[in-house]
Amino acid sequence: MRDSSTNDFHDFNDVLEVRNGSLYWRLGVPRVGGKLTGQAVKEDGYRRVHLGGMDYYQHRVIWLLHYGEFPEGSLHHINENRTDNRIINLTENGEGTRGLRVVKQKNNKSGTSGVFQLKSGVWCASIGGEKEGGKKEYFTEKKDAVKWRIREMEARQDRYKMHLYKEGQK
Repeated sequence: MRDSSTNDFHDFNDVLEVRNGSLYWRLGVPRVGGKLTGQAVKEDGYRRVHLGGMDYYQHRVIWLLHYGEFPEGSLHHINENRTDNRIINLTENGEGTRGLRVVKQKNNKSGTSGVFQLKSGVWCASIGGEKEGGKKEYFTEKKDAVKWRIREMEARQDRYKMHLYKEGQK
């Protein structure tokens, strides 16, 4: 895997475009124009795109195309699904993102970090700890708990990005 930080934004922007979290070849690209880029999921769970004889992680290229530069560090998929490359699902793993990076516990049976079922059968969705102004909500349906959790994670991500923007760190 090549270090993508050494590449030029325009090389990617000339041949690729993002639609709903997926990479497509631009229409002018011979033989592949308008088609999805490599959709095969590799052994590490990530999708890659092959460009100029090199492989690149699709989520990093999507970040580049959205923000105009590669992320400084690693990227994290908020919902833990490494194939969900929508920009709203990607966050940098840098300082200040501690509350956004949540690893699903081994005993998690819901499939979503922060969502679990109580013995009573009620689903609980939580986010953040006491120091971070944590929240908890209770639901009768698992799908409603998962939706709430995702909305709260997106809101936290938006607040974090707004903070960086206000600080001029964009």
